[in-house]
Amino acid sequence: MRTMRLFLLGLLSLLGAAAGLRARPGRGAAPRQLRALERLRQAAPSAVLALAYPKPNLKVLATAGPAPSRAGYGGFELEDLPPASQKVLLSQAGKLVFAADAYLFDVEEDIANPARWADALSMLEGGRDPRFASVSRVERDIVAPLRSLAQGIPEDAGGSDIDVAARQLDAAMSRLRVLVGANAVTTFDNAAASGSQVPEAVVKEALGYWEDGRQGLNVAIDIVNQLADGSAAKKIDPVPKVGEGNTKRSRDRYLGYKRDAAKCQQGGLGANVCQGLMDKYIGSSK
Repeated sequence: MRTMRLFLLGLLSLLGAAAGLRARPGRGAAPRQLRALERLRQAAPSAVLALAYPKPNLKVLATAGPAPSRAGYGGFELEDLPPASQKVLLSQAGKLVFAADAYLFDVEEDIANPARWADALSMLEGGRDPRFASVSRVERDIVAPLRSLAQGIPEDAGGSDIDVAARQLDAAMSRLRVLVGANAVTTFDNAAASGSQVPEAVVKEALGYWEDGRQGLNVAIDIVNQLADGSAAKKIDPVPKVGEGNTKRSRDRYLGYKRDAAKCQQGGLGANVCQGLMDKYIGSSK
C-alpha cells in the first residue's frame, strides 16, 4: 500500500507539471498552484485520491477552528509576494496615506476655489528653469507612490492594475494642468480675489478631471488595502468625492506631517526624527 501511494503521488506531481503548475519565479505562484491542484484533484478518480491522500483526522480539524479570513487581491496575499515586493508594498503604503491627504486637502481645495488656481498651478507644474530637471509636487507626492507600487508588485498580484490607475491619475493631472494654466489668475485684483474671472463651466470641468484622478488613486488604495490585509500596515481611507465631506481623513495630521517634512528637507530636525516621521503621524489618532 505504501509503495502504491508513493507511486500515485509521483504520478500526480507529473500531471501537475504538465498542467502548468510551474509558475514564474517571483510572481506569487502559490495561489495559482493551489487552484490548479484543486482542479486536478477534482478531475482525478476518487479511488486514486483515497490511496494517494490518507483521510484527514476530522476531529483535529474540527477543534482547530476556522482560518482567519483575509481579503487578498486576485488570489494573492502579502505573504505570497516576493520579499522585495513586500518591502515595496509596506513602504509605499505609508506614502500613499499622505498622497491621498495631499490630493484632498491641497489639490481639491485649490481647484474648487478659482482664486487659488495660481497655487494649484504651482503644484501641477515642475520648475520652469530649463537648466534643471524637476518634477511637479503632484508628481512627486501623489503619482510617484503609485508608480513605485506598479513597478514593485508583480503584474498578476495587482501591479498591472495599479499601473493602469497611475496612468489614469497622471492623465487627469495633465489635463488639469493645461486647463488651470490657461485660466489661472496670476495678478492680484478684485476679480482675482473672488475668482470671478474663471467661468463656472471651467471650474466644473476642472473638478471633473480631479474626479477622474480620484478614481484612479482610490483603485490603487483599494488594491494595497487588500494585499496588506492582516499585516501591520493600517488600512488607508479612500479619498471622498467633492461635496461628500471629510469624515475620516485628518487635516491636522496631514498639516503636521507636511510641516515637519519640510523641516527635515531643510535640515531642521534630527535624522532619527525624520526617519520615523511617517510612522509617527500614521500612528497618530485621527
